[in-house]
Amino acid sequence: MSLSQIITARLQARDESFSSTLKKASSALSDFSNSGKQIAQSQAGVTSTFKSIAGAIGLVKVASVGISNITKNMEGAVSRFDILRNFPKVMKNMNVPIEDSTKAINELSDGIDGLPTSLDSIVKTTQQLFPIMSNDIKKATKSSLALNNAFLASGSTSADASRGLIQYSQMLSVGKVDMQAWRTLQETMPYALSKTAKALGITSGNTSELYQELKGGSITLEQLNDKFIELNGGVGGFAEVAKTATGGIGTAFTNFGTRVKKGLEKAYTNRAEAIQIAAQLNTASLQCETIRRRTYMFYNLLARLDSYFMPLIHRMGDIVKIEGDDYSQYSAESKTVIASCASVAVSIKSVLDTPLLTDDGLLTDASEETTTNIEGFLKNMRIPY
Repeated sequence: MSLSQIITARLQARDESFSSTLKKASSALSDFSNSGKQIAQSQAGVTSTFKSIAGAIGLVKVASVGISNITKNMEGAVSRFDILRNFPKVMKNMNVPIEDSTKAINELSDGIDGLPTSLDSIVKTTQQLFPIMSNDIKKATKSSLALNNAFLASGSTSADASRGLIQYSQMLSVGKVDMQAWRTLQETMPYALSKTAKALGITSGNTSELYQELKGGSITLEQLNDKFIELNGGVGGFAEVAKTATGGIGTAFTNFGTRVKKGLEKAYTNRAEAIQIAAQLNTASLQCETIRRRTYMFYNLLARLDSYFMPLIHRMGDIVKIEGDDYSQYSAESKTVIASCASVAVSIKSVLDTPLLTDDGLLTDASEETTTNIEGFLKNMRIPY
């Protein structure tokens, strides 16, 4: 079991009686102006803190993935190279001019830039939609990008988007909607489907009402698809919202991998760029390694603080049960325990509140300062048990 799971499990294991006790004890910390005030609100505040610990510790795993991505994406770069070269050839066999298919693959590549969507998956989607769109490569391309962005803007995972796309494609191919397929769309693209419903004249945005309109023929599937394409662009369009909705650390590393593939693909086609790309990759590798080391330092700090904090929490609970909730009546030893608990809690919060990276992806000075301060705290503080 990971540290984050242990912390969460320990916190959730507190019964209602202890929760009430902890809340009273936390309130008593108001006398500690320097250490107690940050955790004196309530037991819920402590719970929130430890949920944050779980999230912070998760960053360690994310950062460690960055290093392996560099080598892993070498194979992806070869695959990307093959897709870019082979797509026009494949589409030529379907009577699509090379010029049109080349424009299409470039549009697909640009359209997924900054999104956690692989070129391979968007190309497959386009090839699936091509015959459904009456062999219109331009419309198939725009439909693929619009649908991809609609799913992502609605918060769907890649698996959910794939599931929704299959159902949508089946409805398009048969030319009519069915409830099972529609429910899948409601699950996988609720936001986009509601926005499309409004754009098609359903002011409430009710997707069930949109289904009835499609089933009755008042709105056609072709009109629905065209509206997806229309809503994809512009300010607040699916493309813009998708980038916002997927803007997390995990996505950043996925995008990093995509850019690695792009960079390596260029190296295959232009040897003059190879040396520069190699230097950029080396710099990125060094950056990832530095980030990984700093995140592990934070992880170790949180682990060490937790080893002190949980026993102190138990002691604090025992103190309140035995001595009541009037801090002024506590023994000197009990006051020391309460103060120590507050100090450790403040230290944990300090680690969690410290930004690891700047907006430019560089390590912050604050993270180094926090590491030094907490190391000094752990070295000098004596915890009473």
